[in-house]
Amino acid sequence: MRDRLPSLRAIETFTEAARRLSFKLAGERLGLTASGVSRRIQALEADLGVKLFRRFNRALELTPAGRRYLARVGPAIDRIRDASRNLRGKGGERVRLSVLQSFAAAWLVPRLPDFLARHPDIEIELETGSAYEDFDAAGIAVGIRFGRGHWPGRLADRLMTIEAFPVASPALVRGDPPLREPADLARHTLLLARHLPDVWPAWLAAAGLPDLKPRRQRAYDNSQLLYQAAANGLGVALGVEPLIGELMREGKLVRPFRQSLKLESSYYLVMRPDERQRPAIRAFRNWILAAAKG
Repeated sequence: MRDRLPSLRAIETFTEAARRLSFKLAGERLGLTASGVSRRIQALEADLGVKLFRRFNRALELTPAGRRYLARVGPAIDRIRDASRNLRGKGGERVRLSVLQSFAAAWLVPRLPDFLARHPDIEIELETGSAYEDFDAAGIAVGIRFGRGHWPGRLADRLMTIEAFPVASPALVRGDPPLREPADLARHTLLLARHLPDVWPAWLAAAGLPDLKPRRQRAYDNSQLLYQAAANGLGVALGVEPLIGELMREGKLVRPFRQSLKLESSYYLVMRPDERQRPAIRAFRNWILAAAKG
């Protein structure tokens, strides 16, 4: 009986728990208690003869077998759910999209109503993240990532060309000392993004100031916090248009200088090759490529 299928409900429960690494959150999604989720997982592990999770006091971790199993059964559960939804007449296909939080908040979410108006039968489920590994671990087919376009085993569409340029609050630009030319940065605080440590040195070199030493530096892990810090006068940040457009339109950030630096990295739509022809994903791809050009 090695070919006998495990319980579909147990597989669905495993998928929800594995994607959230929480029996409690999986239970809220499925209408079960955390102990009910745990019992289903234990039954599935007994059926398969392997451990799918490592359980700690306040944490949950997938075993290597659990990660492999999720990568295979997660997309299958999604397809079963989508097919069932279609037959019940409760909407069309669902696209689970993993997006960098800063890009989602500043660029994608404000534009999503246009896509949903054009494709009311497609449901977009956003999951914010940054790690490329979560594609397989969470069973995600499509994501938006920042990089140079090289993700082994994935197709990548470049969405836009990115230019970086200094931005600061109007009060800081007009303050004492003011920001009139790039050399004035030596008397100010530079705000850095930890995931892009080389961008400020590259911009300063392009501006003819490779040896400039700022008054101080502050680093941020989160782009949204970085730009809010700049908007509140804490220093000068390097802005990229997809993330700072709204702050600039509101006048909270301004460009003190005209010099900009074209980055080699950009935002990419990244997906497994076997997902490219799914109608919903094809529709989303066509839409976002057009929106990025606009």
